[in-house]
Amino acid sequence: MQRLERLAREVVTRWECGNLAEAVRALDRHLQEIAEDRERYRDLIERAIGRYADDDIEIDADGALISASQAEAFVTGWLWVSKRQDENVPLEAHVDTAARPQEGQASMKSS
Repeated sequence: MQRLERLAREVVTRWECGNLAEAVRALDRHLQEIAEDRERYRDLIERAIGRYADDDIEIDADGALISASQAEAFVTGWLWVSKRQDENVPLEAHVDTAARPQEGQASMKSS
């Protein structure tokens, strides 16, 4: 993820200073590597989903980032962390309801 961020920042810098094509090609190569890793380790991603995904952990099979060795891999996932201080107190007691997504709008956590 750090490499992706660094390459994206380089594109922005080159946009402002010139030689954009080289930075875009480097970013494209890295994005291709991410996609290839996702396909190469699809079985490990699916195993991670089956083993760890639940109401609090979301693993996106089509968006997971992989850091792999020969036999194992880290698979990225999203961990749901409540903004509530006290899990037993309703969300409305801690968060202005106007700030929450309305029906039909996107929210931070998909179901």
